[in-house]
Amino acid sequence: MGNVILFIVKFYLSIWFLLTISVLVYVCLYNWLIPSYGIDEAIFFHHDVACTQMFTTLYNNLNHHQPQHQYSSSSTYRPLPLPPSQQKQYEKYEPSTALCQNVYYDVPNKSYRQFFHSGHVYYFELHLRMPDSQANRNLGMFMIRLQLFDQDDNELFEIYRPAILPYNSWLLSAAKMIAYIPLYLVGWLTEIYSIQVKLLDEYADIERLDFSLINHIRIEIETLKPIEIIPPSLLRISVHLQGIKYWMYFWPITTSLVIIGLLFAFLLFIYLCSILRRPKKRRNQSNENNDQDVDDRVAQFFNDSSIFDQPDSTTTTNNHDCQHHLLQARSRSR
Repeated sequence: MGNVILFIVKFYLSIWFLLTISVLVYVCLYNWLIPSYGIDEAIFFHHDVACTQMFTTLYNNLNHHQPQHQYSSSSTYRPLPLPPSQQKQYEKYEPSTALCQNVYYDVPNKSYRQFFHSGHVYYFELHLRMPDSQANRNLGMFMIRLQLFDQDDNELFEIYRPAILPYNSWLLSAAKMIAYIPLYLVGWLTEIYSIQVKLLDEYADIERLDFSLINHIRIEIETLKPIEIIPPSLLRISVHLQGIKYWMYFWPITTSLVIIGLLFAFLLFIYLCSILRRPKKRRNQSNENNDQDVDDRVAQFFNDSSIFDQPDSTTTTNNHDCQHHLLQARSRSR
């Protein structure tokens, strides 16, 4: 009875040990296969001051080299009128209209320094919040430029994506305003557009791009007219998961139960096979020991020469008694 209880206790302890090993193996496998899924970075766009200064300097240089006067017969200076085409060319570079409309932002690498890993594909998505102003209504289509650089500031990848505000006619805008005017007055609704632009997705040619080399990210909005953006914007970087990685991340409970169950069943099968083989080995070992004892006894019997060389005293006495009785029987018969 004691051996049975001891066997049951050992079996249950082995089951718990195998289950613990299965859980630890799954945790290590999850940490090895699944990277950090995504990061969100606040974007604060600003104008390119160097670009504005360049155009201002160009305007001043053009005005400096522009002919202003000519001599006349009365030796007085008179302004020389410019041709219409040349006059438009100079008016093009006036400081009031030569301001660069593009805005950009350099994402600091402290946020994604340890995020990118080789062998994974990452998607970039930009979220913009723009007010429903007259400037944005007149904006039309604008371009969003994404640049990726390595540690030496060499460009790894560049891509452009178009974006445009949704169009609403004046009739639809008026009807919407009248319908939701109480919510607008309370402040629950605001006249703000939210735009999501996918910069890198499954349609981008990123097969040869090694994301682990990325050290600098730059986002720029190119437009021909002024643009109004509510800060901060949001850049969302997420890893693209496929196969078992996708199931392990988005269905963690189901996947963990299935994988841990399979690991536990495999380890339990190996453990039961080892238990079933153990009595057979003991039986074979006992049979071998018995055969070895028989062989040793037979060898000892044949190797013992005293049995054949010197007869036993008891055997000799019995032989003499038998001979004596035989002689007495013969004498009586005569």
